Amino acid sequence: MSDVDEWFVRGTALVAVFFFALGWPWRSPRPVDDSWGRVYWLMGWATCLVHVFVAFHLAHQWSHDRAVEATAKQTADLVGFPFGGGVWINYAFLAIWGMDAAWRWRFPSRYWMRSAGWHWTILGFLAFIMFNATVVFGGWRGRIVGVAGVATLVIVLVRKGSIRSDRGS
Repeated sequence: MSDVDEWFVRGTALVAVFFFALGWPWRSPRPVDDSWGRVYWLMGWATCLVHVFVAFHLAHQWSHDRAVEATAKQTADLVGFPFGGGVWINYAFLAIWGMDAAWRWRFPSRYWMRSAGWHWTILGFLAFIMFNATVVFGGWRGRIVGVAGVATLVIVLVRKGSIRSDRGS
């Protein structure tokens, strides 16, 4: 993959991370106007989808098998054993984030009324995958962005006192 191709693959990922952070659906207190948050959350998902398309085109030549092989090699280099299943985890990440963004966009009042357990289960999964994509598997730029994002998230959650809903559930 050329330097320009690498730039497009990593650049679209970093933009998705940026929108992910901007659109993070804070729970306490419930926002009065979530219109920009909804836009950022949807843009983050859309940019992440573009990132996957760009990566499949430039890095894997539209081959799922090549993507699995590359993921297995990258995992083996990091943890000592090959695991290509991360590609499927990424598909689940995209699907869950997309459904969450659609829910937040289409039914904002219902979105904010969901239980705190459901809310944080979804966001916890998304944050865990985003952390791994940036800090564990990302390049140095991704690590910087990922560590800064996680630090910001932890600071805000600690300052708010806990992870709880605005309804106390």
